[in-house]
Amino acid sequence: MRNLVSALRLVWRSGSGLMVASICVVGLQAVVPLIPLYLTRLIVNAIADGAEHEYVLMLVAAAGLATAVSMALRGLASYVREAQGLTLSDYVQSLIHRKSLEVDLDYYEGPSFFDKLHRAQEEAPYRPAAVVENLMVMLRSSLSLAGIVGILIYVLPWYALAALALASLPLGVVRLVFSRRYFRRRMQRTANERHVMYLNWLLTNRDHAKELRIFGLSPLLSARSEQRRSALRKERIRLAAGRSAAEVGSYLIQTGAVFGVVAVVALNALRGDTTLGDLVMLLQAVQRGQTLVGELLGGANGLYESKLFLAAVFEFLGLKPSIEAPEAPLAPPQQLERGIELEHVYFAYPNTERLVIEDVSMHVGPNEIVALVGDNGAGKTTLMKLVCRFYDPTQGAVMVDGTDLRAMHKQDWWSRVTALFQDPGQYYYTVRENVWFGLPDRAVDQQGIEAATQRAQAHEFIQKLPERYETPLGRFLKEGAELSGGQWKKLALSRAFYRDSPVAILDEPTSGVDPESEARLLQTLRQWAQDKSVLLVTHRVAAARIADRVYVMRDGRIAEHGSHDELCAREGIYERMYRMQLEQIQGKRS
Repeated sequence: MRNLVSALRLVWRSGSGLMVASICVVGLQAVVPLIPLYLTRLIVNAIADGAEHEYVLMLVAAAGLATAVSMALRGLASYVREAQGLTLSDYVQSLIHRKSLEVDLDYYEGPSFFDKLHRAQEEAPYRPAAVVENLMVMLRSSLSLAGIVGILIYVLPWYALAALALASLPLGVVRLVFSRRYFRRRMQRTANERHVMYLNWLLTNRDHAKELRIFGLSPLLSARSEQRRSALRKERIRLAAGRSAAEVGSYLIQTGAVFGVVAVVALNALRGDTTLGDLVMLLQAVQRGQTLVGELLGGANGLYESKLFLAAVFEFLGLKPSIEAPEAPLAPPQQLERGIELEHVYFAYPNTERLVIEDVSMHVGPNEIVALVGDNGAGKTTLMKLVCRFYDPTQGAVMVDGTDLRAMHKQDWWSRVTALFQDPGQYYYTVRENVWFGLPDRAVDQQGIEAATQRAQAHEFIQKLPERYETPLGRFLKEGAELSGGQWKKLALSRAFYRDSPVAILDEPTSGVDPESEARLLQTLRQWAQDKSVLLVTHRVAAARIADRVYVMRDGRIAEHGSHDELCAREGIYERMYRMQLEQIQGKRS
C-alpha cells in the first residue's frame, strides 16, 4: 500500500487537475452505459406488447442519445488518459534525472546502482500512470458491475448468480500468479538486459565503429548479443505460453457458466416466467458483465503487477547521498587565504578494502600552483576527486582555510571550483555553448568566452569553423563539425578558464596537445593562475615545471615533494622521470 500511495502522490503532484478530470470521466463512464441496457429491455417489451410507435421511437432516441454520450465519454477518457500519462512520464523522468545527479559518484562504482537505474528507467515512465489507470478501470468496472448485478438479481435466481461469480475466480487467480512470476523473472534478468543494451551500444555508437571494423569485432559481439537476446526471448515465450494456456482454461470455465445461466433464463422465458425483454436484457447484461469482470480482474492484476515493480522505482528514488550536507553548513571563502590542506588522508573506494590513498598530507596555498605527478594508477586522479569533494576521506581531512571540507555544503564548494577532468565532456551543442557551460547560471559573456578560448589556444581553430562560435559540434544531433581529441581538450580547458573560480583543479591539461601549443599553454596557465589556488595533476614533468611545488605520488603515497629544482637536485623518482622524458623529446627531435 505504501508504494501505491506513493504512486498516487506522484500522479497528483504531476497534474492534480488531470487526476480530478480522470475521476469525473470514470464516474460518468460507469453509469451512462447502463442506461441503453435498461432502455433495450423497455423497447423489446414495448414492441412485444404492441405499444404506440411514438413511445417506441422515444425509447430508441433516448437509447441512441445515451450511447452517443457513452462514445463521447470514451474519447474524452482517452484524451485525459494520454495527457495524464505524458505529463506524469515527464515528471517522473525529471525525478530520475535529479536523483541521478543527487547521488554521489560512489554509486557509479558498481553494477548494483546501474541495475536500479535500469529498472527505474524502464518502469518509472509508465508504472505510476498504470496504477492510476488500473484504479480508474477498477472503479469504473466496479460501479458498472454493481449496476449489472442489480439487473441480474432482478432476473436470475441466487444459484445462477453464485455460478457466475465462482466462474470468474480462476481467471483472477491465474493472472495474479503469473504477475508475480513475471516480476520475479524480470528482477532476475535485469543484469542480462543491461548486457544486451551494452552490446547494442557497442555495435551502433560511433566511438567504437573504427575498432569494430579493424579488429573484426562485429561478428563476435553480434553473436554474443544474439545469444543473450535469444535466451531472454525464449524465457518470455515460455512464460507467455504458460499464461495463455492457463487463461484459456479459465475462459472455458467462465463461458460454460455463462451459457448455462442463459439456458436457464431461456427455459423460463419459454414457460412464460420472464418476458422477452428480460431475456434480451439478460443476454446483454451477461455479455457486458463478462467484459466488466475481465476489466476488473485485469485492473486488479495490473495494480498488483505495478505494485511489485513500483518497489524498484521507489528504491531508486529513495537512494540517499553518502556525502550529506551538515545541519548548519559553513560558506566556503570567496578567496582563499591559507589554501587547501590535506591532513593524513586515507581513502578506499566504497565497498572495497584496498586503500588507494595512504597517509597523504599536502598543501596548495593561495596564488600558487601545486603539481601532482606520478605514474598511471599512482592515485593522482583519486586525490583530485577528494579535493573536489566527490568523495570524503576514509580517514583524515581535507581543509579549506583551516575548515574541514565536510563542514560545507558540497554544492557551495563546487561553486568555488573550476576543473578540467581527464575525460572531459563533449557536448554536441555549439562552440559558444560548450564554453558557456562553465557558467550556465549566468548570461552569456561573449567577450569572456573569447578570452577563455584564446587562453586555451582554441580561438584559432574556432575561427576556421563554418559558423565560428555558432558552429554545432558532432553529428549526433545535427550535421555539426567534427573536432580532434586535442581540439575537444582545448575546448574543455576553455570551459574551465571561463569559469574563473578561485580554486582550479586541472587533470592533464596538456595531454593530446602538440609540444609547441603545450609550451604556450603552460605559459598562459602560469599567468592565469596568479590569483588562484591551482592543483595541476599530470604525469608530464614539462607541465610540472611551472608549479611552485611538486608532489610525487607512488602507490597512493607522497614519495617526494619540493620545487622542480630541488627534486632534480635530489636525484630521486622525479629526477629520473624528468630525465627520461627529456631524452624522449630530444630523441624525437634528432
